[in-house]
Amino acid sequence: MWLFISIPIMIIVMFIDYNFITKISPVLYGLAIISLIAVLFTEPINGASSWFKITESIRIQPSEFAKIILMIFLAYIITKLQKEDKTEINKFWKLGIVAIVAGIPVILIALQPDYRNSHGICCRCCIYVIRIRNR
Repeated sequence: MWLFISIPIMIIVMFIDYNFITKISPVLYGLAIISLIAVLFTEPINGASSWFKITESIRIQPSEFAKIILMIFLAYIITKLQKEDKTEINKFWKLGIVAIVAGIPVILIALQPDYRNSHGICCRCCIYVIRIRNR
């Protein structure tokens, strides 16, 4: 069943311009944060409030979408922070902005509790920021 749903979605997403996705990433980030807050009020499954129950057999985990959206939004934020000068990202307060943007979903995911996903996001964000170069 998931194959019949995911393949058409994959094909549709392939034809969307990445510049468009980047431009709407602040909205997507906001929706991801709202969904991560909303999932905290769902009924726990195996001790974790990590899923929205659509039907008896269909559940959606918003943290999976939040991981992808966060990486796109971080790219957007870092690009905006480096707009005037590529060395601007080395300023402590600008790295603080990046840390706050990444920290909000990490904390919300850890509250579910879903430590595997929150730890994975932390590692990805650290690698992402470490790989920033003054180009």
